[in-house]
Amino acid sequence: MKKPNEAGERDGAFIRKYEVGERRFPNLELSGAYLNGAHLTQVDLSGANLQGAHLQKTALNDSDLRGAQLNGADLEKSLLRRVKFCGAQMRKVSLQGADLRDANFSAADLSKANLREADLRNCILRGAGLSQADLSNARLDGAIFDDAIYCRQTVFPPGFCPADSGLLPAEE
Repeated sequence: MKKPNEAGERDGAFIRKYEVGERRFPNLELSGAYLNGAHLTQVDLSGANLQGAHLQKTALNDSDLRGAQLNGADLEKSLLRRVKFCGAQMRKVSLQGADLRDANFSAADLSKANLREADLRNCILRGAGLSQADLSNARLDGAIFDDAIYCRQTVFPPGFCPADSGLLPAEE
């Protein structure tokens, strides 16, 4: 595990590279990073390790996080429009109040994710794992859930019918 000042230096180096125009950071190690409020649009963080990262109110619109490790990360109230989260590991991630319009979560693992009050309009969640996720008061208009998996503990907004939206119950 990185010491706090080493992690701060690592996080600062990443931000400095971004500020001078670097946009490709595949497989970058940023676990536990403190990047709250950062503006990082159109960045390639595919395969990056962002487990436990602090990214509240961060803008990552139009970014690539395919296959990223985001378990336990906090992206509360972040701007994540059109982000590619395909195949990402996002267990226990907090996306409460996040703007996720048009994002792609195909085959992402969102088990136990906090998606309360998130804007998921027109998102693709095809084949995503939503077991025990909390989507209470989330906006789901136009979202595609084909073959996504949910369980009895998954919480949906009032009036939302998982079966009518293409979701499949987990085998329990």
